Amino acid sequence: MNEVWETHKGPIIGALAGLLIALLMLTLGFFKTVLIIVFVILGGFVGWYATAHGWIDIFLSNKRK
Repeated sequence: MNEVWETHKGPIIGALAGLLIALLMLTLGFFKTVLIIVFVILGGFVGWYATAHGWIDIFLSNKRK
């Protein structure tokens, strides 16, 4: 099973992402699904930007003791 995962990791992830999007479109509709996708991409970009500029490390180091 591990060999199958290592050999076909990309197509498996793509198929699962397609399944998730299809389920969201069937249950929520097209525009709500598009809105979710936009916010996920936006959140990923904000997280990447915060990590690249060290804001995440600063935030995590200021934990209350």
